[in-house]
Amino acid sequence: MQVYPNGNLKPESSTSLEIGVKQGVKIGGFLGYLDVAVFQQRYTDFIEFTFQRWAESSDDLLNGLGFGSLNTGESQVRGAEISLMGQAKWGSRDQHSLDILTGYTYTNPISLTPDYNYGEGEMTTYLGTSHDTTGHILKYRSPHLVRFDAQWTHPKGFMGLSARYQSVIKNFDEAFIIFDDLADWGLNEWLEEHPTLPWIIDLRVGFDINDHSQVSLVVSNLLNKEYSIRPLAIESPRLVNVVYTYEVN
Repeated sequence: MQVYPNGNLKPESSTSLEIGVKQGVKIGGFLGYLDVAVFQQRYTDFIEFTFQRWAESSDDLLNGLGFGSLNTGESQVRGAEISLMGQAKWGSRDQHSLDILTGYTYTNPISLTPDYNYGEGEMTTYLGTSHDTTGHILKYRSPHLVRFDAQWTHPKGFMGLSARYQSVIKNFDEAFIIFDDLADWGLNEWLEEHPTLPWIIDLRVGFDINDHSQVSLVVSNLLNKEYSIRPLAIESPRLVNVVYTYEVN
């Protein structure tokens, strides 16, 4: 799919405000930090990818259809984030350790100028190009993101587990739905059958062969979930990597 240039694109500008609190936490042998923050960003000349016909005639397969960057007016992103990171140690001489990093982020990204016509010679507005205009949420944004990572390290190696979840993207270019009705890409059926996104879990295990060598197994998307974050873009299935590391002093 083509990405077309825009020679008239202006740089966006923004003002940002963030207020946060960071607090040390000690629970038994666990030492860490709890971080809570709220933030806001306001953009002028906001730059956004837009899917439309960019050329009357073209040699590419989609005949001038594709993505291009446009200045779409003003937008605002408000949100909050909470995270916890820390480490627990135990055993003789603290040979064992457990590192934890977890957090949740909420964002509310909205268009402040939904009626602004940013097209060239045609009515191209946020309201006219968006699939879901509820609350004027910006395209291709997930309001909820949860992440977790833990790793146990011991004298002979390590074992780690990470998990992440993000809410489904509600708003994207309406052109995807229009062309799906014409070309039967299967997008409508996919959206009906996958109203949410799954938890994605990754696993890593490593063993020290000697003081200089380590072999590890890294598995991405452990449960082999089939999912798509953006329309018509299937994410990677389960991927297994065996890694050998040799350290030269």
